[in-house]
Amino acid sequence: MLRFLVALLALAFIVAAGASCAPVDEVAIRPLMPEVRYAGHEEMAALSCPGDEKACGGLQAVYDTRNRVVYLRRGFDPSDPVDAATLLHEFVHHVQVLSGREFECPQAREKEAYAVQRAYLAASGVGDPLKVMGVNELFLLTVTSCQVLP
Repeated sequence: MLRFLVALLALAFIVAAGASCAPVDEVAIRPLMPEVRYAGHEEMAALSCPGDEKACGGLQAVYDTRNRVVYLRRGFDPSDPVDAATLLHEFVHHVQVLSGREFECPQAREKEAYAVQRAYLAASGVGDPLKVMGVNELFLLTVTSCQVLP
């Protein structure tokens, strides 16, 4: 499963660079890969919700854009499709940073990452992706919108 995710990330790099789908040399893309570390909730909350760590409940993973590091919760299992989808979500953020694309607001990055995560879960056949992720459409609208919702 992890090898599949690495291959998927390699494909994302190719697409982000606008290149063709030629064979990928894993050694050549290794420097582009993010560092992946395991972390506790407190460390991930400090990165994701600085100053308001208590508001960041239920974090499974965080991407540190400044240092280009993916932090995964302790107990992460890459053979679990839900955990694998979470890692893929963070890889999307890494590709977004590497591509240098501009976004209207930080939340706009989440829209793309959640869409990829949902698609992966749907393809994995684990049932309703939103239910498996523990979220609903209103949550997604809230965390992906650049506008303050009433």
